[in-house]
Amino acid sequence: MPPSLCAAAATAGRRCVDAGVIGSLPCRSAFEGMERLYRRWGGLQTGEGFSHQLAQRRGEGHGGLLDRVAAGEMFGWVWQDEFWVPMFQVDRDTLAVRPAPRRVLAELRGVFDGWSLGQWFVHPNAWLRGQRPLELLSTRPGAVLLAARGDRVIAGR
Repeated sequence: MPPSLCAAAATAGRRCVDAGVIGSLPCRSAFEGMERLYRRWGGLQTGEGFSHQLAQRRGEGHGGLLDRVAAGEMFGWVWQDEFWVPMFQVDRDTLAVRPAPRRVLAELRGVFDGWSLGQWFVHPNAWLRGQRPLELLSTRPGAVLLAARGDRVIAGR
């Protein structure tokens, strides 16, 4: 993992956190639970692995991972000195950023850190009648976007 990516992605101290804590990094059991939840939607990949895949496609006009994170097009989080990326954010074949996740991220950026964003997408949401945002992102992206707006307002931002 490039040090600049880790530095850009790192947030608060490394301690085990509850699902509702914003600004902290996960302990092993929390990370493993998140990894299991994301498997259904393409899983997680290390920033290094993802960057390698992007580098193989550079001739096709893809921006680097750091550029995508800095531009607010994608998110991830640091765990054990590795940056992790939820793969639902990109098209599996082209690695192009998918529009629906990018729009939701635009609503929540600055409200939640990377780890908390990761939790937001895979945990049941009251605005969505207890469904997970990722369960509806492909079929009802507007509803997921409204849920993100609601959570942003409640967070006071």
